[in-house]
Amino acid sequence: MGADNTGRLWLVSTIMWQRRTRQFGLLLIDALILAAVLAVAYELIFDFDVPARYMSQFRAVLLPIVALELLLLWVFGLYRRMMRYAGTGDIVLITGAMTITLMVGLLHFQLMRAMGHVAGSTEFAPWLWPIPRSVLAINWLAGIGAVGGVRLVRRLGQAWPAGGMAGARRALVVGATDVGDFAVRMLRRNPSVGLRPVAILDESGALVGRTIQGLPIVGGLGDLGAVLSDWQIDEVLVALPAEQTAVINRVVEEVRRHGVAVRVLPGENELIAGRRTLGSLRQVDVAEVLGREPVDTRLEESMNYVRGETVLITGAGGSIGSELCRQIADLGPAKMLMVGRGENSLFELGLRLGPESESRRILVADIRDEPKMERLFAEHRPGVVFHAAAHKHVPLMESAPDEAVKNNILATDLLARLADAHGVKRFVLISSDKAVRPTSVMGVSKRVAEQVITDWARRSPVRFVAVRFGNVLGSRGSVVPLFRRQIEHGGPVTVTHPEAERYFMTVEEAVSLVLRAGAVGESGQLCVLDMGDLVRIEDLARNLITLSGLEPGRDIEIRHTGLRPGEKIKEEYLSAQEGLQKTSVGKVLITRPDETDSEALRADIEALRRAAERGEIDEILRLLSSRVPEYRRPKDPESI
Repeated sequence: MGADNTGRLWLVSTIMWQRRTRQFGLLLIDALILAAVLAVAYELIFDFDVPARYMSQFRAVLLPIVALELLLLWVFGLYRRMMRYAGTGDIVLITGAMTITLMVGLLHFQLMRAMGHVAGSTEFAPWLWPIPRSVLAINWLAGIGAVGGVRLVRRLGQAWPAGGMAGARRALVVGATDVGDFAVRMLRRNPSVGLRPVAILDESGALVGRTIQGLPIVGGLGDLGAVLSDWQIDEVLVALPAEQTAVINRVVEEVRRHGVAVRVLPGENELIAGRRTLGSLRQVDVAEVLGREPVDTRLEESMNYVRGETVLITGAGGSIGSELCRQIADLGPAKMLMVGRGENSLFELGLRLGPESESRRILVADIRDEPKMERLFAEHRPGVVFHAAAHKHVPLMESAPDEAVKNNILATDLLARLADAHGVKRFVLISSDKAVRPTSVMGVSKRVAEQVITDWARRSPVRFVAVRFGNVLGSRGSVVPLFRRQIEHGGPVTVTHPEAERYFMTVEEAVSLVLRAGAVGESGQLCVLDMGDLVRIEDLARNLITLSGLEPGRDIEIRHTGLRPGEKIKEEYLSAQEGLQKTSVGKVLITRPDETDSEALRADIEALRRAAERGEIDEILRLLSSRVPEYRRPKDPESI
């Protein structure tokens, strides 16, 4: 132990000695610089012919002035700063020290002039003669420039490492912004990245002819193709702000067409915070991979149907349910009942929303438990119900159709019946585009759930509305979290089919439109969210890889695995017999599904209940096919 302490003390002493030695060396260099600056100041004002009297004065004041300047620089903390990171902060400190020296010199000038400097006294005490003000001014300005210049030259040497860029790939930076400036500086200081920036493109082209960090701005985005060829670019670095998603995607596509590697750099904040480096993955927001303008998620006054009501949300721990809870909490409900079966997800929801209270309750419950649901409705008397709980994973439900029936159909029917019995005003079912011409158990179970809601709307004063939309980016089980994990592990990224297409929205967009649909949908109507154009899953994967700062095919492989059970190549949100009408709320469309025979539906539900309780899979599939004739279970899923 004694030997360890001795070694540790020796190491600390060595480090302190090296630090003191470097500081002493800097002090010596600055002392020589400041002495030379004062000498030059005297020489300049006398045209390099300094009279003997002022030469005596120079020799007398040299040591006091330089000592004062060094003392001030030390007190201001200049010698605790690392020269390789010298910048405006160092210049500010140097300016402060030199300004105080100037003020002391001017004070000396005024005092000596007021005393009249008795004739002859300067022969023995030349410092009593007023120092010329022009000497003080030149010493101030040149001192700042010389002491600061030494540090900036050292910094410049760090920014241009000798030979460090030899053999590096030629890089074009797209973005004459703070992000682009930061990228250039970081690349020069990190030659190990292997990229040498040679030119910059300005987004608008208005800055052509100017420079950033010495690099020329050679054109706008319209000149991208020509610049790639003329400047022999090996790689393009997109340094545009993350919110300019559409512009970034256009640049990426153009660069790819020219066969040049492209990388989207992390944002400046991520680099400064140390969460990312220039060679690491960029944190991609899920909305960026869509390549379209996001839907306005601000909620208008039409959401008043929630204010002051007791609102019950099922599936509250899921992606849609938890976002519903978050957005509804801001709309002023009298009470919010958050019901779910998974305790971990509900616990996390509680952490996000804050502590429980009488107006905000988290309830662990199974929506299939009829006695418990009955007690919940009787005790709390909800006025609005959002039914988001469902089994949603397509391949898993193919092997568990009994569970899909219990959770997606029977539980929906139970909640609708309780809503009717206990005076609920509005009931909103979260459905899926997989309910259209379904090829999966999950899809057909949601289609039957829509029929249940339509049937109850005809028999009850409750306003029953179903809302149908597609895939939610970033939700648990969606492709984006899967792709992210695969990218972080170096790939491959797995895509089921090269032509597979889906409708996508962010969870914030989808939930805001669900709330709007609940406001405009009349009882029995099916609201369909306009989710834009279909998106190829492979394009989504490529965008996510590129926006992460990597290149598909070179850095990350994309591998096709084939469609899984129940999946089809293209999703739809409307069947051939359904027609859409616009509503007063943008992106929310309505249709009224074909009416179903109520008695036949009730008989099918009871038959499905018996088959699910007995685990009769074949009977369940037969009943579902009979209830939804367009339901198909193809042997070759890729034929759909």
